[in-house]
Parts: sequence; structure tokens; C-alpha cells
Amino acid sequence: EIMLLMEEEQASPQRAKGGAFGGPLLRPAAPSPAAVLRRWGSLASLALAARGRRVVLEGKCLLKCSSSNVLSDGEEHVLVYIFLHDPAWVTIFPILSTRCSKMMALRMRD
Repeated sequence: EIMLLMEEEQASPQRAKGGAFGGPLLRPAAPSPAAVLRRWGSLASLALAARGRRVVLEGKCLLKCSSSNVLSDGEEHVLVYIFLHDPAWVTIFPILSTRCSKMMALRMRD
């Protein structure tokens, strides 16, 4: 349902004659509470799914890097981000986090 904006017509007589495109000024009606609830539910579901995918990707990255002997600068930066973003990973990968911390300390000294 679309409502005609009478307030706009009264406030701006020039635009009331035809709006920017020659037609009346229209605004979509407010969505029903059920529609709003469905949208919020959908948004929350998408956010949770994205978080789950992020956790899986972070875990795979940490697992791959923990078995690697040499880390590139890019991998080190990604690991630092992951460990700082979610400190729970430090308890799961303590050796990798210590190794990454030492590499960062060496880089900062140079």
C-alpha cells in the first residue's frame, strides 16, 4: 500500500505539482510487524551463519599454519589478527601463538 504525502505537498508547493519526475510524491507504507520480525530473524540467521563460516576458516588457517615450519609475513599478520580477534584460539593453539608472539617481538626489535 502506498500513501500520498500530503505534508510534502503543503511544505513545498512547487514539488507538490509533480514531484521530481512529474508524478505525485509517494512513500511506501510501513511494513507490518510480522514482516519486520521476519527480516530481523533472517538478518540474525545470516549473521550467525557468517560467524560460523569465519570460525571454521580461522580454525583451518590455524591448523595449517601450526603444521608449517616457516610462516610468511602475510601468514604471521593473519595469525596475529585471529589471535587478537578471538583469544580463545590461544588456548587451542598455544605453541603457535607463542611462536607468533616471538616472531612479532623479533620483528619489532629490528
